Parts: sequence; structure tokens; C-alpha cells
Amino acid sequence: MTTIKMQEIINFEIGDKSYNLVGYNKDLIEEATRIVQKKFNDISAASQSATTMESKFLLVALNIAEELILERSKSPDFNKNNEYNQLLKEMEDQLYDLLETEKIE
Repeated sequence: MTTIKMQEIINFEIGDKSYNLVGYNKDLIEEATRIVQKKFNDISAASQSATTMESKFLLVALNIAEELILERSKSPDFNKNNEYNQLLKEMEDQLYDLLETEKIE
């Protein structure tokens, strides 16, 4: 018998702003949130040019994309349809939606 996962709303905070994300795998989303939060904090501390939330999130996205490309280059058999990539795509789509709808500054 197949177990159907239900979507759930996961609340998280990045850069002193609270967000809700709808997803199927709470543990995976929470781990991804920790990664984004750490990168956001690192960029906030290290970059004097990233002064807006939008520019910080853009640098976080570029940093994560770079790491993903490096990982893919190490494994030519990388399965593009696995859960990790689906989560990244969902997060990317929701980040773009947030940036467009909330005009993060």
C-alpha cells in the first residue's frame, strides 16, 4: 500500500522575517532552511555591497546554485528527478514569488 504524503505548512525565519512554505517533507525543508539561513547570515556579515534583503537573497541563491553545479559536475549520473532537485525547484519558485509579491528590500 502506498502512503500519500500530505502537504504541510512549514514556518521559518530568515533575516528577521518570517515565511511559510508549503511542502511534503518537513525535515528536508527544515534542513534546506538551515542552509539558506547560514548562507544569508554569512553574506550579511561579509558583504558590504549586499544591503537589501533582495540582494542578500540573490547572493544566497547564486551561492547555492554554484554549489549545486559543483556537486553535479562530480556525479555525471546525477538523477535530475530526485527529491532534492524537486525541493530546490520549489524553493526557487517560491523565492521568486516572494520577491515579486512582497518586494523584499
